Amino acid sequence: MTDFDSLVAKACLAPARIALPEATDPRILQAAVEAATDGRCYPLLIGEKSDIKAKAAELSLSLDGIEIIDIPTTPLLGELASALHEKRKHKGMSEKEAM
Repeated sequence: MTDFDSLVAKACLAPARIALPEATDPRILQAAVEAATDGRCYPLLIGEKSDIKAKAAELSLSLDGIEIIDIPTTPLLGELASALHEKRKHKGMSEKEAM
Protein backbone atom coordinates (compact mmCIF):
# COMPACT_ATOMS: atom_id res chain seq x y z
CA MET A 1 0.00 0.00 0.00
CA THR A 2 1.39 3.41 -0.99
CA ASP A 3 1.41 6.43 1.31
CA PHE A 4 -1.40 7.91 -0.76
CA ASP A 5 -3.50 4.74 -0.42
CA SER A 6 -2.96 4.84 3.33
CA LEU A 7 -4.05 8.49 3.44
CA VAL A 8 -7.19 7.72 1.42
CA ALA A 9 -8.02 4.79 3.72
CA LYS A 10 -7.73 7.06 6.78
CA ALA A 11 -9.90 9.72 5.13
CA CYS A 12 -12.63 7.16 4.44
CA LEU A 13 -12.80 6.25 8.14
CA ALA A 14 -13.96 9.75 9.08
CA PRO A 15 -15.02 11.63 5.94
CA ALA A 16 -14.94 15.40 6.31
CA ARG A 17 -17.15 17.97 4.66
CA ILE A 18 -15.04 20.05 2.28
CA ALA A 19 -16.21 23.33 0.73
CA LEU A 20 -15.01 23.89 -2.83
CA PRO A 21 -15.55 27.45 -4.08
CA GLU A 22 -13.90 26.84 -7.48
CA ALA A 23 -16.77 24.52 -8.40
CA THR A 24 -16.80 25.20 -12.14
CA ASP A 25 -13.15 24.20 -12.56
CA PRO A 26 -13.15 20.82 -14.34
CA ARG A 27 -10.41 19.46 -12.05
CA ILE A 28 -12.37 20.45 -8.94
CA LEU A 29 -15.58 18.90 -10.25
CA GLN A 30 -13.83 15.66 -11.19
CA ALA A 31 -12.11 15.44 -7.80
CA ALA A 32 -15.38 16.19 -5.97
CA VAL A 33 -17.23 13.43 -7.83
CA GLU A 34 -14.42 10.91 -7.25
CA ALA A 35 -14.09 11.79 -3.55
CA ALA A 36 -17.85 11.57 -2.99
CA THR A 37 -18.11 8.30 -4.92
CA ASP A 38 -15.44 6.50 -2.92
CA GLY A 39 -16.40 8.10 0.41
CA ARG A 40 -13.26 10.15 1.05
CA CYS A 41 -15.28 13.26 1.87
CA TYR A 42 -18.58 15.06 1.51
CA PRO A 43 -17.88 17.80 -1.04
CA LEU A 44 -19.86 21.01 -0.90
CA LEU A 45 -19.74 22.90 -4.20
CA ILE A 46 -20.06 26.68 -3.91
CA GLY A 47 -20.96 28.91 -6.84
CA GLU A 48 -23.79 29.55 -9.24
CA LYS A 49 -25.78 26.33 -9.34
CA SER A 50 -26.69 26.65 -13.01
CA ASP A 51 -23.02 27.16 -13.99
CA ILE A 52 -21.88 24.20 -11.88
CA LYS A 53 -24.54 21.89 -13.30
CA ALA A 54 -23.81 23.03 -16.86
CA LYS A 55 -20.08 22.36 -16.46
CA ALA A 56 -20.77 18.94 -14.89
CA ALA A 57 -23.07 18.05 -17.81
CA GLU A 58 -20.41 19.20 -20.28
CA LEU A 59 -17.96 16.86 -18.56
CA SER A 60 -20.53 14.02 -18.30
CA LEU A 61 -20.27 14.04 -14.49
CA SER A 62 -23.14 13.14 -12.18
CA LEU A 63 -23.52 15.39 -9.16
CA ASP A 64 -26.03 13.08 -7.47
CA GLY A 65 -25.57 13.27 -3.72
CA ILE A 66 -23.27 16.29 -3.88
CA GLU A 67 -24.58 19.43 -2.21
CA ILE A 68 -24.39 22.74 -4.07
CA ILE A 69 -24.70 26.14 -2.41
CA ASP A 70 -26.08 28.58 -4.96
CA ILE A 71 -24.32 31.84 -4.10
CA PRO A 72 -26.92 34.22 -5.61
CA THR A 73 -29.78 32.74 -3.58
CA THR A 74 -28.29 31.38 -0.36
CA PRO A 75 -29.13 33.02 2.96
CA LEU A 76 -25.67 31.83 4.10
CA LEU A 77 -23.82 34.35 1.91
CA GLY A 78 -22.85 36.67 4.78
CA GLU A 79 -21.70 33.79 6.96
CA LEU A 80 -19.68 32.22 4.13
CA ALA A 81 -18.07 35.54 3.20
CA SER A 82 -17.16 36.17 6.83
CA ALA A 83 -15.54 32.73 7.14
CA LEU A 84 -13.63 33.24 3.88
CA HIS A 85 -12.43 36.65 5.01
CA GLU A 86 -11.27 35.24 8.33
CA LYS A 87 -9.22 32.56 6.54
CA ARG A 88 -7.73 34.93 3.95
CA LYS A 89 -7.34 38.29 5.70
CA HIS A 90 -3.69 37.49 6.49
CA LYS A 91 -3.15 37.38 2.72
CA GLY A 92 -4.76 40.79 2.28
CA MET A 93 -8.33 39.81 1.36
CA SER A 94 -10.84 42.49 2.31
CA GLU A 95 -14.37 41.82 3.57
CA LYS A 96 -15.68 43.28 0.31
CA GLU A 97 -13.56 40.88 -1.76
CA ALA A 98 -14.75 37.95 0.36
CA MET A 99 -18.38 38.95 -0.26
